[in-house]
Amino acid sequence: MRGVVSLAAAFAIPLSTESGAPFPGRGEILCLAFVVTVGTLLLHGLTLPAVIRALSVRGEEDYADALAEAQAQHDAASAAARRLDELDDGDPLQQHAIAKLRHGAEARSQRRLGAAAAFIWARR
Repeated sequence: MRGVVSLAAAFAIPLSTESGAPFPGRGEILCLAFVVTVGTLLLHGLTLPAVIRALSVRGEEDYADALAEAQAQHDAASAAARRLDELDDGDPLQQHAIAKLRHGAEARSQRRLGAAAAFIWARR
């Protein structure tokens, strides 16, 4: 935010003085404001991940989000399996399709649970 204010202030400098002469040093002020803004953005943006790693900053909400996502996937797979059971009328072709759909839902649920467990384990 400070960079935007600095650039806005630099661009607010008039192009010329009351006598019509170019404003002295306006170009240098604009260039300096731009370089300082970009430099501070790059400095903070490039060093912040390293600082976070060095300080071992961890968010507990990451764990909760991963678990909630895995639980939601599991609940959706369970609901899909129940609905597939309701739709099963004994037709062999339909039973084959239901088995494939059930397998896919269970596989997705297991992958999501495994990914959540790996994420939590890696963040310890």
